[in-house]
Amino acid sequence: MMINSIASSAHIVFSSTIPRYLSLGATDMISKMFVVDPMRRMTMPEIHQHPWFHAHLPRYLDVPLPDTMQHAKKIDEEIFQEVIKLGFDGKQLTESIQ
Repeated sequence: MMINSIASSAHIVFSSTIPRYLSLGATDMISKMFVVDPMRRMTMPEIHQHPWFHAHLPRYLDVPLPDTMQHAKKIDEEIFQEVIKLGFDGKQLTESIQ
């Protein structure tokens, strides 16, 4: 929730005055990171692909991001069983997750 309040206040700052000392690349990336609508906001993979991000990035930091979508599809069996104990249908849960 904090990012939403930061994005809301940042929108006002970036829409009125952008500091002159920021490069065009930095301005572009920062303005896309602080979009109020989370569905339109720049994602971590998009940040990692942005040209400004790579401009002076040390080699040891230039590592691929983990595949979060693949990780999110994994079902924690212990949690899954606890949810079933609460009365939810296992088949319906599996379909909802996938």
